[in-house]
Amino acid sequence: GCPKIMRSDLGTENVHVNRFQCFLREDDNGTVHGPCVLQGRSTANQRIESWWGNYRRQNAEYWRDLFQEFQSAGEFNGDMVDKGLIQFCFLDVIQEELDTVVRMWNTHRIRPSGNGRDLYHGKPFLMYHAPELYQARDYLHPVDYERLDIILEEDICLWKTDITCDSDLYELCVLTMEEHNLEPGHNAIEVTRLYRQLRPLIRAQLSETD
Repeated sequence: GCPKIMRSDLGTENVHVNRFQCFLREDDNGTVHGPCVLQGRSTANQRIESWWGNYRRQNAEYWRDLFQEFQSAGEFNGDMVDKGLIQFCFLDVIQEELDTVVRMWNTHRIRPSGNGRDLYHGKPFLMYHAPELYQARDYLHPVDYERLDIILEEDICLWKTDITCDSDLYELCVLTMEEHNLEPGHNAIEVTRLYRQLRPLIRAQLSETD
C-alpha cells in the first residue's frame, strides 16, 4: 500500500515522489479521491530538520569537503567516468552510513513536548507500524498489483541493485581491481585510497580505446 496523504517540502527531488503517490492513489478511472499530497516548508517539522542538520555537520559535510578536494586537486573533472568512479567507490559506504542514521532515528524516543502541542510521543518505528498503541489509526491505502506492474513494465523507476554505477564501468572496475589486487573499501579512508588507485588505471584503459 501507500500513504493516504503524503506531506513533502518543495524540493525538486520530491516531484517524482509526488507523482508516484498520485499514481498509486488513482482508481481504475484515473481519478484521485481527496488530497494525496500536501506540500509546504520543511521547517514546519523542526525535530527532523534538527536531526538532519546534525547529520550534515557530522557526516555529509565530510563527504562534500572530500569531493571538493578531489576537484581542486584535479582528481575529479565531472565527466561520466569520474562520476561513475565516485559511485563505484563511495556509494556503498555512504549508503551504509545513511542506513545507520535511519535506524537511529526510527529507534530513538521522541519525548513529549513541554508545551503540550505534540499529540503523540514514542519511538517512530513503533508509532508507524503499531499506531493502535498510541490511540491512532493506520491510514495505509491499498494499491492494486496492476499499478505496480505498470511501474515495472514502463521502467518508471530504477530498482536498487548491487551495481552502483554504469554496468559497463562497474564490470571494468571489478576486473581492474582483480588484475591489480586492489581491495574494496569499507570506510572513508579505504574507499578514498581505492578511488585514487583506481581512477588513473581506468582512465588509462579508456584512453587506449579512443
